[in-house]
Formats: sequence, structure tokens, C-alpha cells
Amino acid sequence: MSPPPRHRLSSRPTTSARFSALWRGSPRAQRFIRELSVSLMVRNAATLYGSTLVTSFLGFGFWWVAARSMTPAAVGLGSALLSAAQLIGVFGVVGLNTLVIAKLATDRSNSRMYIVTCAFGSGTVTFLAAVVAGALLGHFSRTLRGGLEGIVPALLFAALASLSAVAAVTDDACVGLLRGRLQLRRNTVFAASKLIAIPALALLAGLRSSLLPEVAWLGGLVLSLGVVSAALAKVTRGDHGGLSFRFLLEHRRVLFSHHWLNVSTQVSRFILPAIVAVVVNPAANAAYYAASLLVGFLAIIPTHLSTALFALAPGDEGRLRSEVRLTSALCAAVGAAGCVVVYFTAPFLLSLLRPSYRLAVPAMRILALMVFPTSVKAQYIAIARVRGRMARAASLTTVGAGLEVLLGTAGATIYGVTGVAVGLLAASTLQAVLYVPSYLSAAAPSFFDAHLSFLASALGVPRVSTSDRGLSERAP
Repeated sequence: MSPPPRHRLSSRPTTSARFSALWRGSPRAQRFIRELSVSLMVRNAATLYGSTLVTSFLGFGFWWVAARSMTPAAVGLGSALLSAAQLIGVFGVVGLNTLVIAKLATDRSNSRMYIVTCAFGSGTVTFLAAVVAGALLGHFSRTLRGGLEGIVPALLFAALASLSAVAAVTDDACVGLLRGRLQLRRNTVFAASKLIAIPALALLAGLRSSLLPEVAWLGGLVLSLGVVSAALAKVTRGDHGGLSFRFLLEHRRVLFSHHWLNVSTQVSRFILPAIVAVVVNPAANAAYYAASLLVGFLAIIPTHLSTALFALAPGDEGRLRSEVRLTSALCAAVGAAGCVVVYFTAPFLLSLLRPSYRLAVPAMRILALMVFPTSVKAQYIAIARVRGRMARAASLTTVGAGLEVLLGTAGATIYGVTGVAVGLLAASTLQAVLYVPSYLSAAAPSFFDAHLSFLASALGVPRVSTSDRGLSERAP
């Protein structure tokens, strides 16, 4: 009897091996990897995204604990108050976060003065604004009044907003110093400490109200800012100067452009949770807030790349073109993969927080698609900053923010949480269409100039090249 045939391992390569060989053999893929590895902008953005991953992952745990320590209505009210405090922080920063990036990118000799002055200015303005805003919200909104009545809740709200603004300035200062790992460290400490704090607070005497997330959040901010302040003190050792009101006065005009643009790009995401809580109900807002938090790891990628690109030297069109092309490809690739992941994991992730949060599954999937129009918007903002056209960009983004709030509110009124997501996606897509010409002028200037010349000759108007753009609004 002949022995049974031996089963040999197939010599045919597997699908994954073929894909790997194709990737390694592709000159375009190799060039893309090399560009990613040497791009200072991408490395800076990577540390910002690392912070987002940490805060999103640990933030998931934070809201998971909150959902099991508090009622849905209390979680919804607490998240609405946190969003309101962060919104006031966005206003209170008054453009100092992006101004500090611009100054540190060109002048390191006064680093300490820039950081201390910008952090102090933003914290003070935000605290005063939060005191007034908290009183107004408590008076006019019956829904939010429960979390703002009394001196302690009002001061807690103001301190939370103020330190959120200081943290934003400090994080961007780390990016401007090319020490992105420091802001990564701060965000890690912040996310971990508030996660540890919330179950500890829940064990205290009956603290199961909407104040619980605020107290934990504030504690995390205090601890993390202490850690990063000690690190920045070492980095800036030997620098001269401290708090300088003269610096603020000298830059008051460019601050307005920075502030206007910053607020107009962020205002809607902080307003909408409060609108959902009022128009729908606080419990529905808890589900919507959880969905937006979970999808935030994907949506924030274009924003981080835009922030890092502002460190480019003004007028460097060649570097701008290469960086915009690189970051656009990165956004498209990561965005496509992220949308697939969100589509399949949304039901599981939301149920893990609370079974009732499954009502936000369609909204979470729709919000994930916003990464594509948001990428165009973020690239446009970066281009406008580098070219010194912030006032014009702020005008367009202000219209866009109003459109997001309007369509989001209309969607909430008609179809609840899912309607908010549909309205936001529609508003983002309409904005992206407006930003495409400026985006193409940086990413593909030859293509843009050719079509611009044709249009100018057809209309009989002078042609303006992409190289003729002014830089008057860039910080001196």
C-alpha cells in the first residue's frame, strides 16, 4: 500500500501577502510614506490626534461610568452644561491660541512671555464671560437652571469654562514650540484623572446630580494644567519676560481675525447639544452627545492638521502645496476607513454606554460622513491662515456656522436626534462646495490658474494668480 499523500503548504501567496508586496513595490506608496515620516506638520498633528484618541477612549469610560451613576436626564443636563462651558471657553480664548502658535513659530526668545500672557488673557476673559452667561442661562432656561442655581454651581461653571480656555492655549503653545508630546501628556493626565474621579465622587454622600461630571472635569483640568505648566517651565527656562499687557495691545487687531475665525468654526458643535436638550429632551441629548463624542476621534483629524499647518511660514506656496496635498490624502484614507468602522461598531458602542442610547445609531453613522466635507473646510482654513486672509475666511465660516445651527435645529424639530445629524451633514456639504476653489488654488495651482485665466478672459476682467495673494492679516 502506498503511503497517503503528504499535504504540503501551498506555495501560492496569500491575499495579504500580495497586497503587502504590491504596497512595498509601489513607488507612489513609498513616496507617500516618506513624505509622512518627514513632514513636521504631520508629526505635530499626530501628537494632537494622539491626544484625541486618549481623550476619546478614556472619555468613553467617563461617560460609561456617568451613565451608570446618574439618571439619563442628569447625564443630559450635565453634558449640556459642559458643552455650554466649553463654548464660552471658545469665545474667551479670543484668538490667543492660534496667535501663540504663530508667534512661537517665528520667535522663541520670548516663549515664556507669549505663553503666560496668552493663557492669562484667555482665562480671565472666559471667567468673566462665564459668570455673566451662567446667570443668563439660569434665568432664561428652565432646563439648564437646575445646574446653575446657587453660588457654588455658578462658580463651578465659570471655573470650568476658564480652565478649558487656558488648556486650549497651553496645548497650542506646545504645538508652536514643536513639543506636541507635552500636550499629549496633559490630555492623558486630564482624561485619566477625571475618569478616576467620577466613580469616587459617585460614592460620596448622594452626589448623583448633574454636578458630578462638572466636578470631575474641573479636577482633571487643574491636575493636567499643573503637570504641563511644570514641563513648560523647564522648556522655557532662561527666557525673559512674564505677563505683558503691551503684547496684547499691540496685537489687538490681528487677534480679532484669529478670534472670529476660531469661534465661527467651533460654535455649532457646542450650541447643538444645548439645542437638542431643549428642543427634544435631555435624555435624547445624552444619546446624541455620546454619539458625537464617539465619532469625534474621526472628525477631529482635519482640524488637527489645519492647526499644525498654521506653523508654516507665510508666503511659502511651494511648501503649502505639498503639505495640503499630503494632508488631504491622509484625511481621505483615514476618513474612509473610519466611516466603515463607525458603521459596524456604532450599535455596540452606544449600547455599551447605555442600551437606550441606541436611538442615536443612525445619527452616529451620519456624523461620521462629515469627515469628508470637514476635511475640505479645514484645509481651506489652513490656507487662509497661511495666506493672511483670515477675515474673508471668517466671513464664510460664520455663514457656515449659522447654516449648521439652523439646519441642525430644523432637523431636531422634525426628526429628533437623527434629524440633527442630517442637518449638520447637509450644512457641511454646502460649505465644502464654497471652499473648493481656494482649496484647489493651493493644492493644484496650475489647474486652478488655467481655469481662472479662461474665466477671466471670458468675463473680460484682469487675471489674478495664486501667487498674488496678500499676507497682511498674518500676525507680525
